Amino acid sequence: MNRPTLLFLINKFDEKSKSILQSAIDTFETKIIILDTRGKRDKTSSDIDLEKNTNVVILHATNSKAPLTGLEYYEKHFKNSSSGVILIDLDQDFSVGDIKIIIDAMDNIPDTLIIGGRGVNHHNNRSSIFILSQLSRLTGARVEDFNSGLRGLPGYFISEILNQKSKNIIIWLEMYIHAAKMNTQIIEVPIHSRNNSKSPFLINFLLNSSKLMYIFLRFSFLSIMTAGIDYAIFSILFLFSNSILLSIIIARIAAGSFQFFMGKKWVFKSRHKVFIELIKYVLLVGILMLVSYTFIEIMVTNFGMNTIFSKMIAELSLFIISFTMQKKIVFSHRSISKTF
Repeated sequence: MNRPTLLFLINKFDEKSKSILQSAIDTFETKIIILDTRGKRDKTSSDIDLEKNTNVVILHATNSKAPLTGLEYYEKHFKNSSSGVILIDLDQDFSVGDIKIIIDAMDNIPDTLIIGGRGVNHHNNRSSIFILSQLSRLTGARVEDFNSGLRGLPGYFISEILNQKSKNIIIWLEMYIHAAKMNTQIIEVPIHSRNNSKSPFLINFLLNSSKLMYIFLRFSFLSIMTAGIDYAIFSILFLFSNSILLSIIIARIAAGSFQFFMGKKWVFKSRHKVFIELIKYVLLVGILMLVSYTFIEIMVTNFGMNTIFSKMIAELSLFIISFTMQKKIVFSHRSISKTF
């Protein structure tokens, strides 16, 4: 069985980090890449005892390029003899036992992106709960420790992200979203280490994912614009026709056309053929339109609610369903091949 390659990211290198790295080298019989971002080219090899260990490779790069440099080296030299890469941020003081848990998880759940969860508790932090809910919506995964620096990446996933025009591997959020687009399952596996960081979850996440706000705004802005177009056209048509169904159909066609092309090019950045995705999108819009119409009719007829207000409630209720179906079915990015 091919074992995953270990990729250690070194930013600071105190005695504890040195001990963890040395223990990993002595314990695991697998390929190990050490990526040193300190700019001390002769220091790393003297800090650890390699004993002519041919499984260990030491590389140097700036902090922003470190993960990409390590993954490119893996792709070029180790991909045929390894099942993937385990990224280990030594700054977070993961133990050898933690690494072993991720190795076992990658063996038992292949073709899955594994996150080492440190038992983070967000129950009393509203900002953390909000961000986690948004991340769950974006990725389709329920993970508590998105900030974890211990991640297992399957080999086919590495090949795919290295083929992307934008290789923002350091921006973990984009990596998770790309995994969701490829329908790569994301699973959080409990590990022994705890999160001892004194910084709030929100601050840590923003530091680790510098494009967080841009991506959230991108999704939110398109949704607001689409809803505005749909709502405006529906309101005008209903005032003149007094027909709920006719107003919904025309408004949905106009707003749906806008959302489809903007979603394809700007939000999901899909490269698949327009015709196939358009068929799936039309079917989705048709189903949601009938559901929305049913909801509105029930609220207006049975409860005497205002038609415009009823439409707002119906559309808000269907928003998450619409987004999830677009991400998972309409604009899904399935990997064509998962072999090396």
